[in-house]
Amino acid sequence: MRFVNIANALGPDFAHSILAMDRNRAAAERLRPELNAHFLDPPSSKNAFVSIAALCRLIRWQAPDLVMTYNWGAIDGVAAGWLAGVPTLHTEDGFGPEEAVTLKLRRVLTRRVLLNRIAGAIIPSQTLLRIATRRYRVASKNLHYIPNGIDTDRFQPGISAAPFRREWSIPAGAFVVGFVGRLRPEKNLALLLDGFAQARLPGSVLVLVGDGECRAALERQSSDLGISQRMRFTGPSSAVETALSAFDLFAMSSVTEQMPLSLLEAMSCGLPAICTDVGDCASILNSCPGPCIVPVNHIPAYAAALRSWASEPALRRAAGLHNREVCQREYSLIRMVARYRELLLASVRH
Repeated sequence: MRFVNIANALGPDFAHSILAMDRNRAAAERLRPELNAHFLDPPSSKNAFVSIAALCRLIRWQAPDLVMTYNWGAIDGVAAGWLAGVPTLHTEDGFGPEEAVTLKLRRVLTRRVLLNRIAGAIIPSQTLLRIATRRYRVASKNLHYIPNGIDTDRFQPGISAAPFRREWSIPAGAFVVGFVGRLRPEKNLALLLDGFAQARLPGSVLVLVGDGECRAALERQSSDLGISQRMRFTGPSSAVETALSAFDLFAMSSVTEQMPLSLLEAMSCGLPAICTDVGDCASILNSCPGPCIVPVNHIPAYAAALRSWASEPALRRAAGLHNREVCQREYSLIRMVARYRELLLASVRH
């Protein structure tokens, strides 16, 4: 989604040949139709050396001005871009559940070798910046800190909540706790369900917007906890801002994050937020009033924070106003894209 936002904002002056390394092209529908963008098929081999060789041939055939890669899933593209002699920028965005607690040594060493040999690595969070410096040992000249940015015009307060609440049969006056994102293991949504159940908030509803491999397990858990009647699993949404408008509190419970776009989108909509203490979440919400940050996997602390937010509407309003101001000032899409544009053009010239 970051790439889609950047490509849409850069406009038709840039052309894009896109390889979805996992063959998931679901975000293609969000690219503006006037863009010069097309998809290429990635190599089918799971052998890293075969994949790198195939990507290298593809890059030389395409002859791009710049190769851009995103996260470990595209690390073969980093090697291929370097071997093909094309300026390459790699964005490190975070970790899956397999590296939520401990980084894999092979991946650390691979990044250490490759990220010092390409045009640069783009890092969206201070947490990842420290990891890239200390663990990957990337030279400072090769690191470019560009915080995530979101469209503060699209994600803004005041969008009507009535259609969403009506569609999902949310009672009038209900206190709505909501999450937006993939239902994946690292999101640790079992903690959110446990905390919500333990909080025992009268007249409350928990909404999960998104889909993923954990959905069935979460549905079973909600039944076991006796909260299934107060839960809504909406599936994915193309109008996330409408869903956010129906929330009273945005909630995350991840075991690993860096600088989550969904948190910034919720903040831009004027919502208070509760997050586990992972990645840059604490620094993003540092000056916000209220119990914004709780320890990872601490159900009592999560439940207590939910009760506090539910009982203090004035605090929620103050936190929401603060979060909106922070997003407009520090995390706008315009600011992020301007920095990307400058870096892209400088890398090509270099």
